[in-house]
Amino acid sequence: MKILFYRCNSIIEDELSKCFDKLGFDVKNYNGKVNPIESCEEELVSLVKEIKNGGFSHVFSVDFKPIISKAVDLAGGKLIYISWNLTMPFDLSELAGLSYDFNKAFFYDRNYVEKLHKKGYKNSYHLPLATSIRPVANNSPCYIHDFSMVASMYESDSLNLLSSVNKYLKGYIDGLVEFQRKLQGGNIIESCLADDIVEDINTCLMKKTDIGDFTKLSKSDIALCLSREVTRRERMKAFLLLENKVGTAIYSKDKVKGLDNTFMGGEISYDKTPDIYRNSKVNLNISFSGIESGIPLRVLDIIGCGGLVCSNPQPEIFEYFTPNESIVTFDSIEELMDKVIFLVNNDTVRNEIINEGMDIIKKAFSYEDRVNHMFSF
Repeated sequence: MKILFYRCNSIIEDELSKCFDKLGFDVKNYNGKVNPIESCEEELVSLVKEIKNGGFSHVFSVDFKPIISKAVDLAGGKLIYISWNLTMPFDLSELAGLSYDFNKAFFYDRNYVEKLHKKGYKNSYHLPLATSIRPVANNSPCYIHDFSMVASMYESDSLNLLSSVNKYLKGYIDGLVEFQRKLQGGNIIESCLADDIVEDINTCLMKKTDIGDFTKLSKSDIALCLSREVTRRERMKAFLLLENKVGTAIYSKDKVKGLDNTFMGGEISYDKTPDIYRNSKVNLNISFSGIESGIPLRVLDIIGCGGLVCSNPQPEIFEYFTPNESIVTFDSIEELMDKVIFLVNNDTVRNEIINEGMDIIKKAFSYEDRVNHMFSF
């Protein structure tokens, strides 16, 4: 087995590289672009040449990359392209080329895989994510919080859309967002966007935009935007309820307005997240609304760093973790508030949950297990 590892310089790729070495795989690294596109002719030619001349059995990448699929096809399609998808959900336009038989694409959300199968992408598979036990490097007081979150607050896209539509559409969209926000499990936004609604939204956006710069939004584009708005409102409500009761902090690239008593730490790199997760008494996970069933990487990373996570109830969480024993979950923002206040003031309970969670991470979420599964096909 000889693998061409298409890399874009991420810490998770470093973890996978160590895993490949540990398992004795024959791997050659290829330094790819972070967001390659099919029309990047120079990159495509280089990749085809590498695949043709390298004697590889597999190409591997973190997240599906259409340019790799196209290159494998042009090189004869005689090897297997494995992608492990950490970023979800995809716009289906980004999945161009996934239908080739040589593709094996793995996604951590079972519901999303079922949707892909219904759309004809039969070579997509469900596989939970992995994490490693990550050491804490910095116990600086600036990272010590009662309650924190490292995540996007989605302040721009959805608000720009809502400010561009007429009152009727704004009312419809607002009602749809609020209904989805209160719905536990599943995402119904795209199914509720009738074609005439999509057309009317695009008409309003076109009137607000320089016609030369306007690109029509698909139903999936709008659904993705509104899912961001659902997530923004849930995360915002959590901090509005808690910021005057415990010490709160948000680490995000977004400029968040309306939270006067929450520490804003700005964007933080992935390698610094263990310092936040371990030094916060409670870490929040409110999953992106478009993730219907899977366990986000944030949840696994928090537990793997020895932190305590309080998460919305993703269905697949309960296949591994027991609420209030190895993880904390909540069914409403009000319940979240009560649990956070209790946990902030109960060190013993927190530490028991953290230790139980760490044991599960070690047993069930290793990179070796996931890599062996993907390459067993």
